[in-house]
Amino acid sequence: KEIAITLLNSQRTLEYPRPYTPNMIPIGGAHMSSHMTPLPQDIKVFFDNAKEGVIYFSLGTFAPAHIMPSKYIQAFVSAFKKLPHKVLWKIELDNIPGLPKNVMLTKWVPQPTV
Repeated sequence: KEIAITLLNSQRTLEYPRPYTPNMIPIGGAHMSSHMTPLPQDIKVFFDNAKEGVIYFSLGTFAPAHIMPSKYIQAFVSAFKKLPHKVLWKIELDNIPGLPKNVMLTKWVPQPTV
């Protein structure tokens, strides 16, 4: 069969260079929704009180906390302590020893809203 057109959910400026044939049309953002899940109140307050800004930190499913050595978690804690910014850390832990006041742990975040 002959393909007349291929719509790609990608954005050329955000990808590695690759060849496109004339019938390949990037329409990046096709998966985005105009409906945004509201931020949970605790995260909203955390953001609103961030005078220096917020860093959102998540390793996703690439490095789950339950298999990450504690020395790596403590290395992140040590780095975050030095920052003037607030850090919203998405991690599957309830508590981390020595967590500085500028860091908030959460198990879930509405990422498109953040």
